[in-house]
Amino acid sequence: MDDVLRLIFKEALALTDIDAQQIREDSSIVTVKGWDSLGHLRLIAALEKTYGITIDPLEAIDLVDVTAIQNLVSKKKSL
Repeated sequence: MDDVLRLIFKEALALTDIDAQQIREDSSIVTVKGWDSLGHLRLIAALEKTYGITIDPLEAIDLVDVTAIQNLVSKKKSL
């Protein structure tokens, strides 16, 4: 997992009480405190802005862990 994605998570989810390095590939909506519905929307917006991609609302629903996000970002960047 790259540092850019870690910082996106930290900022979008307002994770002030943890270090960005604590966000790992197995981190998920269940394990990250602060990854709620509003945080998820901020995360999607930050991913779209940072990577210059568009995430469909139906795709966003499935982005419940870091691995899914990495896979979708990689797929969209290669198009």
